[in-house]
Amino acid sequence: MIPGPHHVFAVAFWMAMMPLSILFQLVTLFCPLLWPYWLWAKRDSAPEAGGRRYPFVQNWIIWRWFRDYFPISIVSDSVQLDAQKNYFLIAHPHGILPLGLFGNFCTTATKTSSLFPSIKFHLCTLQSNFSIPFLRELLMALGCIPVTETSIRYVLSHGKGNAVVDVVGGSAESLDQQPGTARLTLNKRTGFLRIALEEGVDLV
Repeated sequence: MIPGPHHVFAVAFWMAMMPLSILFQLVTLFCPLLWPYWLWAKRDSAPEAGGRRYPFVQNWIIWRWFRDYFPISIVSDSVQLDAQKNYFLIAHPHGILPLGLFGNFCTTATKTSSLFPSIKFHLCTLQSNFSIPFLRELLMALGCIPVTETSIRYVLSHGKGNAVVDVVGGSAESLDQQPGTARLTLNKRTGFLRIALEEGVDLV
């Protein structure tokens, strides 16, 4: 399928969120009417406490256009995840941007939500992203959490049917990309093992 203008728009929309949100942050500093929001966002602890997921945002049609541009899909071997358990999913590779993980675990555009209807996926991203106005709200609405021990432990210890998705290689792995290779960055990145053992969750 040849991507149409709406597919290009969907990808451009997501890629532009970071620069546009940073611009909005600068506007906020010079607009007194927006100061209450800025101050509230600085004090808001929701990102470290599971965030604020809004399923209707995950179901926007724009994410289906986003999916079809690449395209993105998920392959399952019919393994079911128990809704009475929590899971720590480790993903690889990071790539320049983990767009496949975003499409599968932050939106309902692929079959993930129908394959695992009782599981809430929480994709980890940089903590600094949650200090940027508007972007932080969108990330939380999509089910993202900061990649910090506090936020990960919170999700894994509050309720059942939660799955944290983390690319352990992180930003270091994203910068170590070469065509035709998939390098795993794991040195001194074993905290996920300790958290999984201490929280008593399945590591996938």
